[in-house]
Amino acid sequence: MRQKIKRLFFLSAGMSTLLFACEPVIPLIQPALAASGLEKDSSSLLGSTSPTSKALAAPLASPMQTRPPTAFMRRLMSEMPELRQLAAPSLTITAPSTTVALSPSSLVFSGVQGGANPASQAVTVNSNGNWTASSSATWLTLSPSSGNGSGSIAANAALSAAAVGTNNATITVTSGGVARTIAVTLTVSAASLTASPNSVTYTATQGAANPSPQTITISSNGTWAVSSGASWLSLSPTSGSHNGTITASVNTATATQGTKSTAITVTSGGITRTVNVTLTLNPPSSSSVTLTWNANTESDLAGYRVYRATSSGTYGAPIATIQGKTTSYIATGLQLGTTYFFVVTAYDIAGNESAYSNEVSKSIF
Repeated sequence: MRQKIKRLFFLSAGMSTLLFACEPVIPLIQPALAASGLEKDSSSLLGSTSPTSKALAAPLASPMQTRPPTAFMRRLMSEMPELRQLAAPSLTITAPSTTVALSPSSLVFSGVQGGANPASQAVTVNSNGNWTASSSATWLTLSPSSGNGSGSIAANAALSAAAVGTNNATITVTSGGVARTIAVTLTVSAASLTASPNSVTYTATQGAANPSPQTITISSNGTWAVSSGASWLSLSPTSGSHNGTITASVNTATATQGTKSTAITVTSGGITRTVNVTLTLNPPSSSSVTLTWNANTESDLAGYRVYRATSSGTYGAPIATIQGKTTSYIATGLQLGTTYFFVVTAYDIAGNESAYSNEVSKSIF
């Protein structure tokens, strides 16, 4: 060969390769290939030539799909030392980098020991892949704990699982080896509770009006509840939050005579306070009535008998026997809220008794 190949290169276009050579070189390559017996094999590489062509374009299979036979390439390169085998271009696909961002940068919770849990707070996740979330403390729970792309996590604090004071935790969100964290603080205050006064006393009469209600003052930094141990004592309200008052009322209709004791129990955040309650219920007040009647004129009169009943016409034994000519009687021990009926008879020295007198009644209020 009298002239070397001055320029040989290929361009990738889709799945084809274009091979270019200088015009003076092409006529020289084919005789050389024919003399070496490679012309037939080289047609797939160079294609046909034209004396008037300015460049030669030969469609080939993609270098990534087909390479010339090894024997042919060795022979071709031995005849043309400066022709080097064309290597398939390398293709590198780079995956997009993982991104994770959290908002807000921190969370703060607070509550009172034994009280209601603080409200849930949201964490916003911005990511271009799958992610998982975890908490470093048992008192802090997350929902959901995993997701894909952007999303939201609900963070909840449980006061019962935390200690009094400041509790710290971390929320960690991981995606594709990238981790982001949020600091979480929970402050738990110790519960406080007082109830004043620490005792109340009631006095009433059975059947009369109920005693006046009494007020108990509650001071607390959390929620509280109250209860009573007696059916005759009612409380309103039975629960509250922070400072407040309780009205304690007595119903004598459901209590028995005598002195009764019970307690009002107030609880908040594991603290209990009691208020002692005493009720003295006296028996109904008694009253009296004076009865008078016309004298019996019979000569053998020995005296009079007085009868009393709580319903008309239902008399039993006399409540009093009056000897002689006395024509009046004072009936005592009459109970409030009751109506009484009375009659009088006369009896003689032989023991004979007259019929009942006319009936009179008296209501005690």
